[in-house]
Amino acid sequence: MKSYRLQQATFLLILCPSFSAAQPFASDHLQRALRLADLNNWNGAATDFADAEKMFISAGDTRNALYAHLGAIRATIMQRDLLKTSADLEGDLDSNVLLQNDKELRMFCLIVKGDIDGEIDSGAMRRDWEQVHSLAQELRDEKWQSRSLGQLGMAAFYAGDLETARKNVASALIAATKNNDVGAEIRFLTAMGIGLRESHTPAAALDRERRLRARGGLHHGGAIVLVR
Repeated sequence: MKSYRLQQATFLLILCPSFSAAQPFASDHLQRALRLADLNNWNGAATDFADAEKMFISAGDTRNALYAHLGAIRATIMQRDLLKTSADLEGDLDSNVLLQNDKELRMFCLIVKGDIDGEIDSGAMRRDWEQVHSLAQELRDEKWQSRSLGQLGMAAFYAGDLETARKNVASALIAATKNNDVGAEIRFLTAMGIGLRESHTPAAALDRERRLRARGGLHHGGAIVLVR
């Protein structure tokens, strides 16, 4: 069946060159969505992810259609059954050939799953972000190496390991500030502010919130991520 579908897509591309012409526009939508998502403005990225997915499907670009589809899942997280969505992604990671062989795509899927599992299962969240960290090292992606370290710190916080949480989140925030990774700064300043409030240090929490507002206010399209 997959072979037949591939042949059919190839045939359509030959007959309809306009399909391939749609790819640059699809790439524009995907890149715009990823820029917004990078600033944690997933809600703002939803339409572009959905449009990119449709265009890539029309162009027969299976890989990027899946990339956009995963982004659309994350962008509409509040509308989904999180337990089912997490289980579906786990199944895709185990069975989808693209997700098994394309490290960048697999990492993005695990990032999406890690955010979902962060709402429902801190153990699964930790496993997701450990895999993201490992893939980021293989891909030499310094941004996601430090971001995943921070996410592992958040998983440690949920599990009650406050020392590891402080160390990892602080290291990730230092790296984000050094590299001007605004999306990571927003996320980890939020996390630290919540942690400080829960540990009854309101003055420090207020300072973190001031820094968070300053960073978010400097970048159009930025959005605050609410974490537990």
